[in-house]
Amino acid sequence: MKVAELLQQSFKGSHEILYQVMDQLDAKSLSSVPAGANIQSIQAILAHLVIGEDYIVHGMIAKKPPVTSAETLAGTGVPQPQAPRLTPEWAAQITMDLPRFTAYAKQVFAATETTVGGMTEEELDTLIDSPFGKRPAAALLTGFALYHTIGHTGEIAALKGIHGLKGLPF
Repeated sequence: MKVAELLQQSFKGSHEILYQVMDQLDAKSLSSVPAGANIQSIQAILAHLVIGEDYIVHGMIAKKPPVTSAETLAGTGVPQPQAPRLTPEWAAQITMDLPRFTAYAKQVFAATETTVGGMTEEELDTLIDSPFGKRPAAALLTGFALYHTIGHTGEIAALKGIHGLKGLPF
């Protein structure tokens, strides 16, 4: 198996787990934050996860236009952020329509899987300027983009559990 195929399968797997974690979310659990918690709502974390993956994979690593735009976010209840950071100000503006946001997320994830799966060894070895200094694209795909998605999926699963819902599907 080639590195690009392995990365593509890893992203597909992380997306499948996220879809399972998103199952049975309702409006209350999407927008609520437990009293005294120092965390954002599920909808804010989910929006950040998807938009962040898009900006990291397409904008930073592949040097392609991101899927995310005002048009692709239209009707999702998620405003386009100035940057992919999860700020309290941006989070407060989100009133997510989960089915519409899920359709948008599927566009982003399909683009990620296609982009990553189609990368050449040379592209994967290319040094990219990142918040962590210059790193090979493959290292950023695993150590930044993929871990970002997996980590936030865990946060969403934990918050679901706090709301009395099943978090992880296994």
